[in-house]
Amino acid sequence: MPSLNLVRSIGGTRISGGSLPVCSQIAETIKNAGPAPFGGRNVEVLPDSTFSEDAYFSKRTLIRALRFLGCPGSILVTASTLTSTNALTQNEWRRVPPGVTVVADEQTRGRGRGKNTWVSPVGSLCATFVVAVARENLLTLQYAAALAVVEAIKDIDGKCPVAAKWPNDIYTRDNVKIGGILCQTSTPALPNGDFRCAIGIGLNVRNEQPTVSLASLVAPSARPLVTRERVLAAIADRLTHRLSDLFRGGFNAISKAYHSQWMHSNQSITVKADATGSDQDVPVVLSHVRADGTLVGMTEAGEEVLLDPDGSTVDLLQCLIMRKEN
Repeated sequence: MPSLNLVRSIGGTRISGGSLPVCSQIAETIKNAGPAPFGGRNVEVLPDSTFSEDAYFSKRTLIRALRFLGCPGSILVTASTLTSTNALTQNEWRRVPPGVTVVADEQTRGRGRGKNTWVSPVGSLCATFVVAVARENLLTLQYAAALAVVEAIKDIDGKCPVAAKWPNDIYTRDNVKIGGILCQTSTPALPNGDFRCAIGIGLNVRNEQPTVSLASLVAPSARPLVTRERVLAAIADRLTHRLSDLFRGGFNAISKAYHSQWMHSNQSITVKADATGSDQDVPVVLSHVRADGTLVGMTEAGEEVLLDPDGSTVDLLQCLIMRKEN
């Protein structure tokens, strides 16, 4: 049975002894859920997380103004070690409400899209936000999350050289991956038709391996601000804002902001034949992401080449788009 360190809400309330009914419900749900199958192994949770809830909530400027328990990151679950923060939130989808965020000091079996794995050593940020999403916004949820992460980083250092890589990664401007996003949807739908989704975020914050981290990318004056608590708080605030935009106006409401923070404007790239089901590779110039989440490339003849985010992946080093192995 999982042993969780602390579960807290916006007022600093300990859910294990808090007076809010939703807090008590969440505490009992998580404590009684038992281990969840994941990757052939069970979720392993150890107590005594080093994540500071006080430091996190003190930086949640937007949430303190809203006082709204349902917004991203309004309820916090911390743990020392998990196989995966996403896996824990999938234990009992129906009973863990939107607003819950799980953060771990490290993950032992973090994952990305398809068969990809994500190394999550101590010093990196491993977190999952539980949100409710309407069906029409499911395909573009990962873009709103990627935008929120990039904007959050730039709230700390406006000149930090990071950008969103289509469809769900965070890269430096010199093509080094420092973060990734995995959105997973539960079934069946909630009574109102929405779906409960887990937005998993892995981000190199202060860890030196396996690539670079934010602490090495920001200006020296900003380095003291680069902590997991401050970064997660900034992401939660930005995610609250961008999900509100997405839910009100669809992808069109965040399209301009997303394209200002992605790394593919006018990028020349070759689309491998297996990515489109055609019989030959096609050179294109990347144009934009459509409202349905599809990536658009333009051929020299002015024809559109459409790429599905779930079936394609971008290799920046080789300037290729190819079929994603699931």
